Amino acid sequence: MSDVPDIQVIQSSTFKEINVTGQVSNLNYDGMRLTVIHDSGNLQNALTGDKIKISKATINREIECTLNLSPLNLKTWAILFQKELERYEKLFGTILSPEEINEKFRKQN
Repeated sequence: MSDVPDIQVIQSSTFKEINVTGQVSNLNYDGMRLTVIHDSGNLQNALTGDKIKISKATINREIECTLNLSPLNLKTWAILFQKELERYEKLFGTILSPEEINEKFRKQN
């Protein structure tokens, strides 16, 4: 006979799936506080003829949730994410870093 508890998984009544477009993190002695952000926008006001006026665009930034991760959870997530990134890139190819994307964009303009 095993000494493992019976784990019943239920979905919280407040569960929601979040499309993450950004994050803010604060690190301190007891772990990390990670705030998940979702940006959406409207570019219709920014489209004037053949040019885009960024100052006329509207961006809605919604703070979705905050996760408080202990140092152990932070390390566990970092290892998990690293393994998943390696697996993803092996299947689908290298993901460019934000710096590489910005550099490519600068070269095109």
